[in-house]
Amino acid sequence: MASSRRLIGLLGLMAAVAAVPKAVVQQQQQQQQPQHQQLRGARDRNGSSARARRLGTSCNDGENWCCSGWMAESTDVEADGTGEYCSKWQGDDGQWYIDLACTPFNFQPHAKGNPENCHGGWPLAFKEANPDPFNQNKVWRAPNEVGYWVFHACDGAGVQGSDCNGDIFYAEYIGDPSSVSQDAVQCHNTDESDYFDTGSASEPTCSDSDGAALTWGCQHNVCSHHHSGLMQRHPYQCGWWNYGKFAADNSWYPGAQWTGKGYDVDGHSDLVGAPGWKTGFVAVYDWVCHAADTFGVCENGQVEACGKDASGAAKTYLEFPQGNINEAFTGDKEMRCFCDNEPSWYTGEGLTTAPPGARLFLL
Repeated sequence: MASSRRLIGLLGLMAAVAAVPKAVVQQQQQQQQPQHQQLRGARDRNGSSARARRLGTSCNDGENWCCSGWMAESTDVEADGTGEYCSKWQGDDGQWYIDLACTPFNFQPHAKGNPENCHGGWPLAFKEANPDPFNQNKVWRAPNEVGYWVFHACDGAGVQGSDCNGDIFYAEYIGDPSSVSQDAVQCHNTDESDYFDTGSASEPTCSDSDGAALTWGCQHNVCSHHHSGLMQRHPYQCGWWNYGKFAADNSWYPGAQWTGKGYDVDGHSDLVGAPGWKTGFVAVYDWVCHAADTFGVCENGQVEACGKDASGAAKTYLEFPQGNINEAFTGDKEMRCFCDNEPSWYTGEGLTTAPPGARLFLL
């Protein structure tokens, strides 16, 4: 989600507003296709193995600030203390099961995505009207396609580094894992001379600078994603979805003409072929990683109290668990990864254009 710590400049070329991909349309009109072999077990989590998953290790451990009720400068809602670490897991039957909800990092803080106060998501994110929270996700794939969409509701997926926001109604497009290395994360800069072309190969801790700030090719350093619930790396786009029209009216969204796009939530027969069908949107962005020094710097550039501990007391980032706000997410105190919906200084045109790679799909 948007973080004011990263609002360090202007924007890039506006992404096209497109019709929903065939992968979604075909799945809405037909019975859901069989899942990829790697998704074995994803729909069967109601037995003893599922109970083992729910008794996972708490991430409210005093080390992970996001799970322990601390709040960074731009955190919207503190976690409720019930969050867990997660991964691909082995059931009592010896079978290994994937966890589609364990994304984009290896924990779920239960902040906005707290199952007690998060509702909705049917039918796009699950089949039944009231599923167990951990089953509130659904795969959609077009026939003969390797890549697929995953839509989440209140399963805890989607938290972003390093503000602990975004864990509700998350959406992902997961590409072909065979197209990237499974041994290490692969990244590339965005090429400033051609907005949509890939630039030079880089590292996930890309730190090329232009004065005090990252170059915009490094700011938008597109990387492969490691999914802890699948235990694989893949090309990746991610963001958020909901029913009805795209309503966000802050930051770059109005200037890029995203605000208000879409259809009324209940649909129209002339649009979708059947009265009563729900309509919605999916906003997805590139997965990026780069170096970020968040040991003690606040939004105004001063080292002062810019966060809060679980009691609400003001704290500097140096006083946070682990002495920074990145490490809880990436395992590296100087690396930040997130779905890049940030209005950074890509073209110098002001708050009128979207970040590179941003896409708004209308359902």
